[in-house]
Amino acid sequence: MITLNGIIAHAIELHVPYRGVWHADLEIDPDDISTLPSSGSAKIVISGDSSASTTIVGTIDPTGTGSFGNMGRIRVIGGAGGWGSLVSGTDLGSSSPLSSTVIFQAVAAKCGETVSDLSPVSVSSNWCQIAGPASAVFNDREWWVDPATGVTMVGQHPPVQPDQSLLVTYYHPDKKMVEGTCDVIVLPGTVISDSRIGETPVTISDVEQTFDPQIGSRFRAWCSVTQISRINNVLTAMIRSMAKTSQLKSYWYRIVNQDNSGKLSLQIVDKTQGAPDQVPIEVIGPSGVSAKYTLATECLVLFAFGDPRYPEIIGFRGTPLPVEATVDAQNTVHVGPTVSAVQIAGAGNPIARVGDPVSTTISSLHVAALMAAGSVLITAPPSGGPCVVTPGPSPLSVTLPGIITAGSTKGSCGG
Repeated sequence: MITLNGIIAHAIELHVPYRGVWHADLEIDPDDISTLPSSGSAKIVISGDSSASTTIVGTIDPTGTGSFGNMGRIRVIGGAGGWGSLVSGTDLGSSSPLSSTVIFQAVAAKCGETVSDLSPVSVSSNWCQIAGPASAVFNDREWWVDPATGVTMVGQHPPVQPDQSLLVTYYHPDKKMVEGTCDVIVLPGTVISDSRIGETPVTISDVEQTFDPQIGSRFRAWCSVTQISRINNVLTAMIRSMAKTSQLKSYWYRIVNQDNSGKLSLQIVDKTQGAPDQVPIEVIGPSGVSAKYTLATECLVLFAFGDPRYPEIIGFRGTPLPVEATVDAQNTVHVGPTVSAVQIAGAGNPIARVGDPVSTTISSLHVAALMAAGSVLITAPPSGGPCVVTPGPSPLSVTLPGIITAGSTKGSCGG
């Protein structure tokens, strides 16, 4: 017997994918449709031939509910039905790397879902997601909704031992498709060992299962020797191939060589991402700026127009600094024309400029030597005041040691 919120259903079709949200279509007597809400929580109880029963929980989907011909149908989707909804952008920041659990829970709160991160990972301290479908938060992570609890699980399906009532009636070795009967729900992750299957054991990924009191339970499932969703993998590969999505992303590369013309040879950091491994590239940046880069420096590369023939560096990691850097122009290079200070080579003493005043202190020994040689005459005015220095009868060219005591108030230089 099959019931939905206590109302008897004639049959149920379950679609449980390896990745994503499961859904179930139930056939209900049209007279009973009006007694059920068109939305809200749903509790489905399936009783097989044995005394055991299976309970799954979800949410009624109003878009798949109504009367069709002489039979009513109600669609129930896993969880709270929120992962397909559109949510506003999410921005998270922290002084330390964020956990993926924090990110998933933040988006789940927006769409009314509950999430459990089975294998948390650390991401950057700043994370954002643009407005769009809530499920986009999972990106490439595996995720699925547990039919029994309605909680969204992020991570691989745990291995499931098949129920004793499971019977394999057919296996297609090319499609990796198995058919059979089972009194309870067959879940992704179920491991089937059967001597008739040449590559046994196999793991079930995507499941279609029908429960009908008249004909019993029938299921069709797609399998693999590892835990993957064959349908999801085929669709993903097709989209990536046709849309060339791998060429629309940016990738981290490492500098392995720089020739005399300044052209760089790069090697991708993560070869599993599908981008070209070796990339020759000219650094495109502000005109007049060039550098001799430190080998092994990592840089972020994208492909202009989505074409791998046109790689461009859009940024470098903060360290290490380049070995040499040059800023040049045809006429003038302006450095800090409006700032209050400019430091060169780590700063130090102020820079002296042409025209800056210089005061030189002459010792008494130097004055006495000049007077003795007749090079200068020093007379004191009768009324007092500063002494007057005039050339003497025997002019002499004298170089006096001195120290610049003042310089630029804006520029300083080390070395």
